[in-house]
Amino acid sequence: THYIHYDSYSKMVIYSSASILLFFVAQLSIFSSQFLTAINAQDLHEEKNLEELCAELVAGGHCRSNPDLIKRKCAKPCMNWQKSVRSTDTKNIHEDEPSFFDLSSKNATGSVINFRKFEGYVTIVANVAKLCEEGKTEEIYAEYTKIQQIWPYTVEFVIFTFEHPEIDYDADADFCDHHKEAFNKQGRAINIMEEAKVNGLDSHPVYKYLKSTFDVDDLDLGIPTVFLITPDGEQIEVHLGPSAREIRKYIYLHLERDL
Repeated sequence: THYIHYDSYSKMVIYSSASILLFFVAQLSIFSSQFLTAINAQDLHEEKNLEELCAELVAGGHCRSNPDLIKRKCAKPCMNWQKSVRSTDTKNIHEDEPSFFDLSSKNATGSVINFRKFEGYVTIVANVAKLCEEGKTEEIYAEYTKIQQIWPYTVEFVIFTFEHPEIDYDADADFCDHHKEAFNKQGRAINIMEEAKVNGLDSHPVYKYLKSTFDVDDLDLGIPTVFLITPDGEQIEVHLGPSAREIRKYIYLHLERDL
């Protein structure tokens, strides 16, 4: 199995930004008591010790799972990590190849959405981990909605929720009501789709199509992944680790070029 990861020198220019990632992949494992004590300790003056600690935290994925806590001591290492994972790639879809618009999927309420309805729009497909933390799912949906409302007649968002393999949802079952409420909320301007598997043999058909387009087996679930489909469906881009600002920039470029 190999993971999708592209060289940062690609067809699209990546716009560096210190913006916080639009969405954080949560994980059940939390800081060890040693890390919590160290990161909060007021008497931690050894620069070398702090540097080593931050390196461990970044490697352990805490820039994503504990951003509010880690940014107090390790903001720069996390910023460098964020820049390092950003990348993009583009694939052209030929007439004799399957089209994104041939796909369909159920939405969160169980209604079948024919993707032909997205033809003529710049379409963003994103996967969002199921998060049981209060307000987090709604916050992510609100961020996407804010972008869509800039161009309400030319941009569509298709959002798939997935269960992250590092989260013990059985243990968090009593705390996931906030997610369920946000997931089942109707009347949104963006398309909240059914819960889906992103990786594996039984991954959702939409993700099977997108992964096969870029000839990869699995997506790296530790990095936010956004796909952009042009209005004519003849080009698909994949962006790893984009900020909200970068997503807006990519959309703007295609609206200027394609519409």
